[in-house]
Amino acid sequence: MRLDRALTTALSRIARILPFHNSATRVVVLMYHSISQPNESKTIPYYETCTSPSRFAQHMEFLHCNNYRVISLDELPMVLRKKNKHKKTKPYIIITFDDGFKDFKTEAAPILKKLSFPATVFLPTAFIGEDPSDRKSFKKKECLTWDEVRYLCTEGFTFGSHTANHIKLINATTDQIYLELQQSKSIIEKKIKRQAHWLAYPFAIPVKKAFIQNLTHIAKKQSYKGILTTSAKTIQNFQYLIPRIPINEYDDILFFAEKIDGFYNWMYYAQIIRKFFKTQNKEQQN
Repeated sequence: MRLDRALTTALSRIARILPFHNSATRVVVLMYHSISQPNESKTIPYYETCTSPSRFAQHMEFLHCNNYRVISLDELPMVLRKKNKHKKTKPYIIITFDDGFKDFKTEAAPILKKLSFPATVFLPTAFIGEDPSDRKSFKKKECLTWDEVRYLCTEGFTFGSHTANHIKLINATTDQIYLELQQSKSIIEKKIKRQAHWLAYPFAIPVKKAFIQNLTHIAKKQSYKGILTTSAKTIQNFQYLIPRIPINEYDDILFFAEKIDGFYNWMYYAQIIRKFFKTQNKEQQN
């Protein structure tokens, strides 16, 4: 059994027999990427970014059948201001997709539309062509076109920025970061005639305080409402850097349920520790 699943299941079993449960309003932001068959050559489930259409349908049906409250990303600040009157409530769910792949339209959107679930897709705008004759690819997968993005807007889905070129911003200058955020936001708003309020950070966000402060300053200056990250944690209070729970093909219904119920939150601290030591090693080598 994979280590992260084993630890999550153990924590779940322990927590469920204890006489208390966190009753604060909780929001779980789910992070999907491609809704397609995984590459069988990959051997580490944690790093998988594909979710098969059948597995994705299982996840969505689970949310629907168990009456989870699926809300739009724009509702996040308002929901977190609410005070629960009950001792134990299910978390609110927000569904997001990174990278703007074509399979969002062909595979995910029909399932979401059937269940009336909203979702936000984050676009790396340099990889979004105008129409099918100009279709581009990212990570060897076909991306949406602006024609398709505009159609999906009419279906009730929303779009945010995933920067322009999906570069590692930690290696970029302040001017480059500004351009990546500014260009992607302005292009999206020009193409779909709607506001792009949210930014999804590409790659794992670093732990360097100075970088985070600079990134946050640039994003706020351009009127982004928040930055969504790959930090694995549920949310109880609104923060500008918004954590998300990564979801992929290897999340069967039991593991999926444990993740959205907060038992995967330990991974957030494991990520911080790993990033810290990785940064320390790089600095020592330099």
